[in-house]
Amino acid sequence: MNLSTVVTTLTLLYWGILFTLTHIPVTQVPQTGASDKMLHLIAYTILSFMVNSQLLVTRRWNRTSVLLAIVVLTLFAGFDELTQLLVGRSAEWKDWQADLIGILTGTTVCAILIFLFRRHPLLQALLKSSSREQSIK
Repeated sequence: MNLSTVVTTLTLLYWGILFTLTHIPVTQVPQTGASDKMLHLIAYTILSFMVNSQLLVTRRWNRTSVLLAIVVLTLFAGFDELTQLLVGRSAEWKDWQADLIGILTGTTVCAILIFLFRRHPLLQALLKSSSREQSIK
């Protein structure tokens, strides 16, 4: 299994788990003691970082793809909030705003890391290996 397949699989798995967890009826949600808004921010920061990492390893990380990912994740966050009403949970603007902040945070962190480590041999090797694997197919 190549790197891009692993990263894509993990991203899709996390995305599915996130959607499942946000649709557990409110009576069955365990109390974490953490702020609901902070949980939204963290969950969507991770999702956004994973999506951006997937774009990177599949050699699709560019301005257009990143902006499209932000739009798709923003729409998904809204869909996620609205469909929670179907299982007796609430849909709140502030939750969606926390999701958006998380999306922008994950994207920004990924962009900063790419910028800082763009010349690092490990990142170069990952990109070359990912590129080589795609050209073999």
